[in-house]
Amino acid sequence: MPALKSVRGIRRFWHRRSEWFPRLVSKYQEADQTDTALRFSKDSSVYTRLAKAATQLGENLIALEIASEGSDSLETAFRQKFSEIVTAQQIDLARERAIALSRLGSIREAQKILRDLLAIRADDDKSLSALGRTYKDLAKFPGPAQKKFLERSRAYYLKAYAVNGEYYPAINACTLSLWLNDREPARRLAGEVKRLCLNSLTSNPDDYWALASMAEAELVLSADMGEITQPTFEYYQQYSRLIHQKRGWGDLSSTSEQAKRICESLDWHFGALKRIFRVPDVVIFSGHMVDAPGRQVPRFPGKFADAVAEQIRRTLDSLDARIGISSAACGSDLLFIDAMLAREADIQVVLPWRKEEFKQTSVLAGGQEWAQRFDRAIDDATSLTYLSQQGAPSGNLGYVYCNDCMNGMALFRSEKLGSDVRPLAVWDGRRGDGLGGTSSFVDFWTSKGHAVEVIDLEKITDAKPKDEKFDRISFGEITVSEGQQTIKTLLFADVVGYSKIPENQIKYFAPEFLGMISSLISETPRPVLTNTWGDAIYFVFDEPVSAGNVALRLLETLKQGTWRRELTASLNLRISLHTGPVILCLDPVIRQISFTGSHVSHTARIEPIVREGEVWATEAFVSYAMIDSQKRGNPCRFGFDYLGQVEFAKNYGRYPLYRLSSPVTDGADTEGTE
Repeated sequence: MPALKSVRGIRRFWHRRSEWFPRLVSKYQEADQTDTALRFSKDSSVYTRLAKAATQLGENLIALEIASEGSDSLETAFRQKFSEIVTAQQIDLARERAIALSRLGSIREAQKILRDLLAIRADDDKSLSALGRTYKDLAKFPGPAQKKFLERSRAYYLKAYAVNGEYYPAINACTLSLWLNDREPARRLAGEVKRLCLNSLTSNPDDYWALASMAEAELVLSADMGEITQPTFEYYQQYSRLIHQKRGWGDLSSTSEQAKRICESLDWHFGALKRIFRVPDVVIFSGHMVDAPGRQVPRFPGKFADAVAEQIRRTLDSLDARIGISSAACGSDLLFIDAMLAREADIQVVLPWRKEEFKQTSVLAGGQEWAQRFDRAIDDATSLTYLSQQGAPSGNLGYVYCNDCMNGMALFRSEKLGSDVRPLAVWDGRRGDGLGGTSSFVDFWTSKGHAVEVIDLEKITDAKPKDEKFDRISFGEITVSEGQQTIKTLLFADVVGYSKIPENQIKYFAPEFLGMISSLISETPRPVLTNTWGDAIYFVFDEPVSAGNVALRLLETLKQGTWRRELTASLNLRISLHTGPVILCLDPVIRQISFTGSHVSHTARIEPIVREGEVWATEAFVSYAMIDSQKRGNPCRFGFDYLGQVEFAKNYGRYPLYRLSSPVTDGADTEGTE
């Protein structure tokens, strides 16, 4: 199914289920059961294949939706006629649901589903491996339970291996044995993995997972030789070559990280292997727009577009660019996108506001040719990110916001991949027309210690130098007055269970529950604005990292329950975080300073869809948190689990969301489960 090869394809196919599912029902409703069982088994697996493809691409929420709805649809339409096949499909869908839940951080829920499946069939090797994976994920957090999680993970992988005799559970049990310092079982399993992988590679030399497993087994066995052996290098090289052709950067990064951890367990330097993987750097781009008609001082006349495009192509060749992030204004941005697409590279396009309005503000000034380029770029981009579905704000803050978000995205993407950021600019070397332009971009990355690859626009156009020289722009705090915009981080929280508090206990809610929150936010750094109404909580922060820390501390303190005295009602929180431009105003009703604007609504539309007991954040929050943690030398004490492109409440649109994770919220969740 071609639809399974991209997030966009999966979504389009899934959203058309009202068309294809009735056809599936019609096809098999009247057919003879004996003749059609085999075909039905294949056709009805569409839900499992869709869910599996979605989890592989990181779209775990839609995988959850597909698995749940698919199970119900098959039950309703086909239980009576194809009972055994429906049961088998529902087992597969339940497993995919558990895998999606575990990757969303709901490990306890995932483990319950997998144990229920094993109660049905104890030798379900796929569920055994999936359960092993949940404990392996828990073991990534240091702490007293880490060894126990490693042992449980290994036990489940060994059970799976005993059932199916395949290399996947075997290599996992092998590396887990190494991390538990059980060298003899690790050595024995590595030898068995080699034999299994050789058999697989004989029939399919391009089985890149077999190559990766073979390389890991050779690396473990290298311990006997005292150094990394030549076969280890050769198998990793073959794997790297195939995965580069596939552009499987996430898989490449995880395999590289696994190899690094094995080397650390053996007290070996990883540098020799690191060069083989060649995990791509992230190229973040900014450049001048093509001149609009009537521009007083020419900077980038359209007649030089081909020359600039050629320089971009040459620079991308020298960088071996495979991953890029850019906006899509007429001129340099679109030339960069075209060049990345021609290289068959991954390109993430970021738009600060609605597509049609962006076209008006930043594309059409260059003419219809650029509008056509823009439409093609949007259609062909690997991914498209909207920071807002609202209109363009007044002033330059919207462009500053877009630049900042792209910079943070580059930092986050490179950190996840274990690579670096390569800033690239088409720039005339001078201060631009306002903040948020190319000169601001160059200054930002220079201040971070990154050398910026600059394509000298002035040299290409042979423009006469202007009088003023480029002065570095300060990125210090901006003072705002009423009516002006500023960038803040917003936190919305909903108290789950508030409406069920008995009447005789509601009087304890304010002094105990809200009192707990008041004590928590009294510690620095405090929010710059706080408000509550009924079961709703609203905070505004200057620093995104502080907002994230407060959100997770709220969940931790709530869970501990030490704040309770008389209030016994079960309560939880759903918390959303977003960073964006807001307008400072004086609320004449409550006579207090407040913040308003479309990004306040944006944050409010997230909170109703958050699962209780979790913190969900936008890509903009993630971006600013990355910048904030570097700027202040205060790394985030939390991580980000990608949830996928999620539909906001009240038909507000679909945006990428992340779940905040930490050892407190994740690592301790299944401490006592078995």
